[in-house]
Amino acid sequence: SSQMTRTVETVTSSLDNLMSGETYSFSVAAINSIGTGPDADMVMFTTIADIPGPVRNLMKTPSSVSSITISWDPPEPSDGYTNISGYIIRYGELDTTGEIVTSENTQETINNLQPGIPYYIAVSASTTGGNGNETRLLVFSKEEAPVKPVKTSSIKTVWSGNSLTISWE
Repeated sequence: SSQMTRTVETVTSSLDNLMSGETYSFSVAAINSIGTGPDADMVMFTTIADIPGPVRNLMKTPSSVSSITISWDPPEPSDGYTNISGYIIRYGELDTTGEIVTSENTQETINNLQPGIPYYIAVSASTTGGNGNETRLLVFSKEEAPVKPVKTSSIKTVWSGNSLTISWE
């Protein structure tokens, strides 16, 4: 916490270059040719938080047949945020409104997915000022192995000229 002292000759003053979403405090004291009077009561205020920029580097890591783990980096600090309060993760099958999960971390595992189905995942950062734009990713959960392996004794082949037809159960 840094402290700044400013002497002005008017009854108003502007505080510039304040960070969004930060709490500041100030007090005022009168000055004359004899000296400085006592400080007035301390006043505290919090600036309005900006809406954050998009999360960066959204990616998936190896998944199981029913889950996908995603990770991302926070928005660039220059994209107008100071304090990310959390992340909103929206996911679902294509052309659906999907589910919403919130997280305070930059990694999350999404469970109960259907094997081999395409899903969209959208992640946005959140501050007290609002939610940033979504960063999207299209993912597929892993396919399941066949439930019943083919019996080699059930494979049948039929030659016809120069082609081979193969059938199995």
